[in-house]
Amino acid sequence: MAGEETHAGRESLVCQQRRAYKVITKPRKGAEVAQNLLNQNFNPPGPDQVWVSDITYLKTGEGWVYLSAIMDLYSRRIVGWQVDKRMDSSLVCQALMKAYNLRSPP
Repeated sequence: MAGEETHAGRESLVCQQRRAYKVITKPRKGAEVAQNLLNQNFNPPGPDQVWVSDITYLKTGEGWVYLSAIMDLYSRRIVGWQVDKRMDSSLVCQALMKAYNLRSPP
């Protein structure tokens, strides 16, 4: 499907899927692997008990940016996010602080 055009809706919007490419990030020397605290239990009993996060990158008119999103695993809603030109620990910390200030978990 890479390179093919897809037409959708009344507006005949056109989206062209580009070929996927691999971006590799490497951990710092001596970095520890985080423990698996969920143990594949992806259905918590209530809101704000388990949050998960991920980072992705987006191409904008001004170049690439990184998006860190925090999701409440119970509601499956994004509860905090942050965008920056650099992918570092402060990106995730800022997204986490936004989620904490918005939701005030127990």
